[in-house]
Amino acid sequence: MALQKEGTAPSTVTLSLVTSGGVLGPVQFVLPANARAARSLAEIFGTTCPLGCALRVTASVPIQILGLAGDLAADAVMPVLPAAEVTTVLGVYCGT
Repeated sequence: MALQKEGTAPSTVTLSLVTSGGVLGPVQFVLPANARAARSLAEIFGTTCPLGCALRVTASVPIQILGLAGDLAADAVMPVLPAAEVTTVLGVYCGT
């Protein structure tokens, strides 16, 4: 996934991985103003996202996020669209 914070204020970001077996996390960090970060779910949670899982993202101030799904066998990466709770244009989730 890729995260971006535009503007002059940092954002406290909280990530939770929701699976049929429960919730992993939360993992919390500060995304500085005008910063970008890209990490795999395996880097953050120590596991990949099993079929049917969801990533819950909350932020203290609005951020931009892009989910990416990789297929090593096909050597391809595709964007992942948000499933629910999109409150602004372009897939930016602004909520708690």
